[in-house]
Amino acid sequence: MTQEYCDILPADNGWVFVSEGYHSASFPCYDLALDAAAAYRAQRESEGARIVLRSQTLRGGMSAVAPPRRARSSASENAMSH
Repeated sequence: MTQEYCDILPADNGWVFVSEGYHSASFPCYDLALDAAAAYRAQRESEGARIVLRSQTLRGGMSAVAPPRRARSSASENAMSH
């Protein structure tokens, strides 16, 4: 299995992610770009690819990032606590 990178980068009008020549649409904030990159990663991994999410650091380097965790809804948390 080959390893591919999915890089989250600042753009003129927000944030984008780039992977193997694919450029996403622009997102107004980093968190939305990260969510979209994580969804892209999940789709590609279901096809057999191994995707590493990375984000550009302040000095221009790339650093691996963990995909966002999905928070449980407060309704399900309340149901579990009762």
